[in-house]
Amino acid sequence: EGSFGGVGMVLGVKDKTLTVVSPIEGTPSDKAGIKSGDQILQIDGKDTKDMALDEAVNKIRGPEGTTVSLAVRHESEPTKEITLTRSNIQIKTVAGKMLPDKIGYIRISMFNDNTGNDFAQKYKELEAEGMKSIILDLRDNPGGLLEESVKVASKFVPKGPVVSVVTRDGHRETHSSALEAIKYPVAVLVNGGSASASEIVSGAIQDTASGTLIGTKTYGKGSVQTVLRLDSGAIKLTIAKYLTPNDRSINGIGIEPDIKVEMDKDAKSDVQLDKAIEFVKEKMGK
Repeated sequence: EGSFGGVGMVLGVKDKTLTVVSPIEGTPSDKAGIKSGDQILQIDGKDTKDMALDEAVNKIRGPEGTTVSLAVRHESEPTKEITLTRSNIQIKTVAGKMLPDKIGYIRISMFNDNTGNDFAQKYKELEAEGMKSIILDLRDNPGGLLEESVKVASKFVPKGPVVSVVTRDGHRETHSSALEAIKYPVAVLVNGGSASASEIVSGAIQDTASGTLIGTKTYGKGSVQTVLRLDSGAIKLTIAKYLTPNDRSINGIGIEPDIKVEMDKDAKSDVQLDKAIEFVKEKMGK
């Protein structure tokens, strides 16, 4: 729905360890320097080793103004104790601007109820400014609502399938784009924090050759959940898997970019974005 009380991170379990899929921009987690791939080893002194994901999330969430202490390990660095003050996390998911040479840039941080409409609005604004190519930034976007990802993909993917949702009994539902023609050269930035609905968009763009993926391999979450509300809370139930237009299942696998560019911590600029700018300029004939 777009807001909650917490510290602003999306969590998953990777290699049996509680792992940050991505921090949400501008939140306490992001400001404290927590990164995609960080492992959360303890929450308020309690070991997370045998803790269920939902239990961990419930321990980290809480009322605005209260604190939570996390033991965080980043790659091979020593474990650090970080205390975060919870806030009301308002999730504005779409931001964009015009880069030099009429290159439109739109970043989507996750897919919530408002993303499709907010994206369409930003896209329209950039078109009015004379956009000639577009860079879509889905790095560290942990996903969200499938319907909203289809709305975004439908601005890039030509008429035809965007994603197919297949249930356990084999029932198949295909979501399609009605776009008549690809309008602009497109580069999509992805990394290991790009998951779920982000992978629906990037997988559809890659399969239909309507754009080029730049960055590193995506997270690999190809399952679909529904939320069943109960009096005492809710159950999140996995109901289906999704397939890209070429019938690829990316669950546990991820999507390899067309052009692999690792982030360089020592670089003075964003090397992945630099590559995307270089790429769309070539496509524009500059």
